[in-house]
Amino acid sequence: LIHHLFQFLEQFLLAGFARFMEQWQNVDYLQGKLIRVNQQNHSLSGYACGITELGQLCLKDEQGKTHYLSTGDTSL
Repeated sequence: LIHHLFQFLEQFLLAGFARFMEQWQNVDYLQGKLIRVNQQNHSLSGYACGITELGQLCLKDEQGKTHYLSTGDTSL
């Protein structure tokens, strides 16, 4: 396990998260689901549209605006 983790860490350090984007998209449970993200002062609802190469959650709200979120509690 540690050997595999070390290999993935080396790949991440060399190529960043972009190296893992396709794999992530294949197992992204939230993709296309209606979700709510609660943040400190407000909440957003919309459809999960995957993540960015920076690991931000993409959420498209009911008005069609896309939000890129780095923090928050997500629920279905």
